[in-house]
Amino acid sequence: MRSDLLQGKSKIVTAAAAFRIATLLQEEHRPLAAINASLTDSLGEDVTTSSLSHQQRKLLANLDIDSSVILIQPQKYLPYLAHNLGLDRDSIIIQEARSIASNSNTDGGTSPWSITAAAVYAAGLQPGIEKFTQKEIADAAYLTEVTIRNNYKELMAQ
Repeated sequence: MRSDLLQGKSKIVTAAAAFRIATLLQEEHRPLAAINASLTDSLGEDVTTSSLSHQQRKLLANLDIDSSVILIQPQKYLPYLAHNLGLDRDSIIIQEARSIASNSNTDGGTSPWSITAAAVYAAGLQPGIEKFTQKEIADAAYLTEVTIRNNYKELMAQ
């Protein structure tokens, strides 16, 4: 790796950004929030998602990787969130969440990861489908309950 790609950033941030790019290229989508939480939990590193995002964009540009790889549809995150919630990828709640996430209007201002979490919450509110509290989903998604609630309201308004 070229040394100028590491200049001004910790090696941890660069490694995490490279890991994130690798997961996207391999269609094993991991949100920045999850990578950040893993760094904090395992290494005690206090890394912000904005520094990870910045380094990710820098790596994409310098390694000549198409930047559209980071434009992710919310439903692509469902297998990861399902795993964190202890659900099967093909469970009814995940199928319903996929439908909700697919129909969401993702025009930019909202994180696809937040939409995914809100879609799982919304799906769980359907009759006959396993329910999860906002707190359970927020914990599994490394988000706040307020984020789940606000994105749920936004999804329902569409």
